[in-house]
Amino acid sequence: MNIIMTARHIELTEEFKSFVHEKAARLDRFYDRITELDVIVQHDSGMHEVEFIARADHRNRFVAKERHADLFAAVDLVIEHMGRQLTRHKDRHRNRKHIGGIDKEAIAERLAAGELPESQDLEGQHP
Repeated sequence: MNIIMTARHIELTEEFKSFVHEKAARLDRFYDRITELDVIVQHDSGMHEVEFIARADHRNRFVAKERHADLFAAVDLVIEHMGRQLTRHKDRHRNRKHIGGIDKEAIAERLAAGELPESQDLEGQHP
C-alpha cells in the first residue's frame, strides 16, 4: 500500500509519520485490496483534522475525516471510522454470487435420512 502524507499549517514529526504507517498497515486486516492511502493533516484554531482517503480496486474510494485536539487521537478515530467502512464494504460484496446456492451435502444427508424422494431433480431446485 502506497501512503502519501500531506500537512497543512503543521510540521509532521518522524514519530507521527511512523505512527500513521503502523496504524495504516492495520487497514489490510479489514480490506486487503487497498492500493493507495492519502493522509491529509491540518491544524486550525487549536484543533487537528485528519483525513484518510483510501483507494482500492475497481475505483472504490473510502473517505474518513475526524477532528480532535490531540493529533494521535484523531488518527485513532479515523482508523476506527475507516475500518467500519471497509468492513461494511467487504461484507456487502463478499460471496454475493454464492448466497442462496444449492447445498449438495445437506441434500445428500436429507436423501440418506429419507426426508426427500430420490427422484427429485437436485440441480434446478433449492432445499
